[in-house]
Amino acid sequence: MKLIESVGRRAGLVAALAAGLLVAFPATADVSNVVLRVAATNGRGGAAIEITADQGAWVGDTFYWSTERPIEITSGDQLLATLREATLQVRSDPQVYLNFSVQAGDFDTDFVISSPLLSFPSIGTALGRASAAFTLMDFFDDGARLTGTGPTGGSYLAQYNGFVPGGTTFAERIPLIEVAPPQVLAVATFEEPLGAGYAAIGQVSDMSAMFSFRLTAWDFASGSSNFEIVPEPAGLLLVGIPLLLLRRR
Repeated sequence: MKLIESVGRRAGLVAALAAGLLVAFPATADVSNVVLRVAATNGRGGAAIEITADQGAWVGDTFYWSTERPIEITSGDQLLATLREATLQVRSDPQVYLNFSVQAGDFDTDFVISSPLLSFPSIGTALGRASAAFTLMDFFDDGARLTGTGPTGGSYLAQYNGFVPGGTTFAERIPLIEVAPPQVLAVATFEEPLGAGYAAIGQVSDMSAMFSFRLTAWDFASGSSNFEIVPEPAGLLLVGIPLLLLRRR
């Protein structure tokens, strides 16, 4: 009984400390006026669609916008590509989540899909984590290719302290995905850092994310990503809780 009570008191103390540190997360945050931009360029021209902040809504500490209906990206009367669906979710903790599905037109098509710039009160010593997953689908059974066109050739880019692609890079990954017949699907994923931890990134006051890639004609690509930042003390405490309890036991 004494052991149970002791562990209970220690767990309660740790929980109280965690609650005290969690108030260090940004209490306010703001997004840029354009919260989602999807640009497409190919042999028929170039164009972009832009979703503005007034088309979404803040619910508590979360900004949300989503569409499940296809949106055509056109240049004049020329169809360049189609945004099949998209979801944007931004939290003031801070965190940027982006999900999309696109189809290229009748030419190989360059896509640039940008989140908003999420700004928040500066975090002096921050930790970050990013992950993304892609699915590539061949439409005509003739093979498909997704080639990253980011600053260093990646198809997903997470940055802080500046709007993508002009900020400081936290992670840029997935340079190439290919489908060769008889396969019709290929999947690629990444985590930065690997596992369940966070990587140190220093002082941070804003963040954003971007997908940029070339997709072969008529083929489909979908992706989802998550980029989050936490203050270092909270991150270290959460890592240390299991060790603290284990040692006490």
